[in-house]
Amino acid sequence: MISFEEALRTVLDSIKLLGVEDVKLENLSGYFLAEDLIAPFPSPQFDNSAVDGYGVKIKDLQGANEVALKSLRLVNSIAAGSDLPQQIQSGEAVKIFTGARVPSSCEAVVMREFSTESNGHVSLGYEPTAGENIRRLGDEFGEGANVLSSRTKVSPPVVALIASFGRTSIQVYRKPSVGLVVTGDELVEPGQQLKPGQIYNSNVYGLRAAVKELGITECKQYLSRDTLEETKQKFQEALSASDIVISSGGVSVGDHDYVKEALESLGVKTLFWRIAM
Repeated sequence: MISFEEALRTVLDSIKLLGVEDVKLENLSGYFLAEDLIAPFPSPQFDNSAVDGYGVKIKDLQGANEVALKSLRLVNSIAAGSDLPQQIQSGEAVKIFTGARVPSSCEAVVMREFSTESNGHVSLGYEPTAGENIRRLGDEFGEGANVLSSRTKVSPPVVALIASFGRTSIQVYRKPSVGLVVTGDELVEPGQQLKPGQIYNSNVYGLRAAVKELGITECKQYLSRDTLEETKQKFQEALSASDIVISSGGVSVGDHDYVKEALESLGVKTLFWRIAM
């Protein structure tokens, strides 16, 4: 008899990786990456504004505060997706929106909350620091960076990251198929009428729900009566059709417990049999 922790280590040490397949974005969640995710370009790809506000030169706003406002001439506005950023001269400002490219002539972006617009000018009561509210090219990572390693679980944020690289699919490890074998003459499917001595076949549905919660969709269930031949038959069917077989019942030392004998007759290797819980 071994501990639960030792049993878990034994199982994890004995498993093999399944095959690799290419899966599209909309079906990726729950898989594990079979390749490193390499950045095809830096992120951000260009200097962009972290806020809605005004691109300015630092010198023009020296000493500015809520009392001592500085007025700058508005020369244009730049929206996200704009291809030609507007350059500015001293004494000028450009309205800029979150995510828009920041012109190289802008040294900082002042948040809109510190501004008042009037007659083609903007009054600003804030003295920014160099680079304030500007997300610089490559701040997050550079081109060629290993952003995610193989075997990373694909969560919704990971799907979004893959899509942000322009990918429509990626190599992942195939999800395992699971077979659930339950044994017992006393078991009756939910919805049927119970006879004396019978109980409902509930464990298999709890196991199935646990499997589904892991993101595994291919799951079959097999119900065996308490005979050696039928137990062998159900395990043979499950082993032939599944990557993982989970059983419930029939593992004690009673006259009708045939799971161990059935598995041994099918050539299944025993790594451990009992766990101290």
